[in-house]
Amino acid sequence: MGLPAPVIDMILDEHSRRPIQGHACFIGKQTTYATIRSLRYFEMKYGIQPLADFQIELDKQTRASLGDHSSLDLITDRCLMNFIGIKKFSAIDVSDYEGADIVCDLSHSLPDSLYGKFDFIFNGSCLDNIFNPAEALRNISRMLKPNGRLVMIEHGSMANGPYTVFSPGWFFDYFCCNKYSDCRIYHGLFENNTDLHFGPWPLYLYNWPANPNGTSPIVHHSKHIMYLVVAQKGTDSTDDVLPIQF
Repeated sequence: MGLPAPVIDMILDEHSRRPIQGHACFIGKQTTYATIRSLRYFEMKYGIQPLADFQIELDKQTRASLGDHSSLDLITDRCLMNFIGIKKFSAIDVSDYEGADIVCDLSHSLPDSLYGKFDFIFNGSCLDNIFNPAEALRNISRMLKPNGRLVMIEHGSMANGPYTVFSPGWFFDYFCCNKYSDCRIYHGLFENNTDLHFGPWPLYLYNWPANPNGTSPIVHHSKHIMYLVVAQKGTDSTDDVLPIQF
């Protein structure tokens, strides 16, 4: 899918509150909907001071799906992480067709070398494209270090024909049952692909006490839902507890 501009804003807001450091991993090489101009805006908004050796890297590999926006000078996912000071960056994908440096199918068992490896993980709508999303989510959790953070987006409606769609409770129950120290889920609403990629998204925090069943809200027929999940692993968090609805 990609890393939409509203999600970049959320990640940088997280970074401004508590710096994202260490080894970052993206699930799939991601088209990053940010330009050089965007970075200048974020520098001012969040007071980010890039490292002295920071260099712009433009995306030449994942731009084929941009359509009318293919002329934009979008930066790479690695460049975005470098922008906030992260030099150790990996991308995992089921194949190396877009240049992922770790080729691995998250629907199956992981090599031991990936357990507890990453301080920050971003998943850009990969679970809604695979047949075994629950195992993939557990594997993403297994790869995250204690106190590490995860940001992910997944479809909550049939925009762009995802393999499956999710509810907020599907994510919330998993992270709560596995004793994550924090989990926030937002409903992001959009009408078309331009809104999806570049925003703005109206964001609504999932209100668990008001809706403990975890079902999706009813929205206007012209709107689609993208769930934005922010979760932080605790020192006593687990990966393999499986929740049951209700």
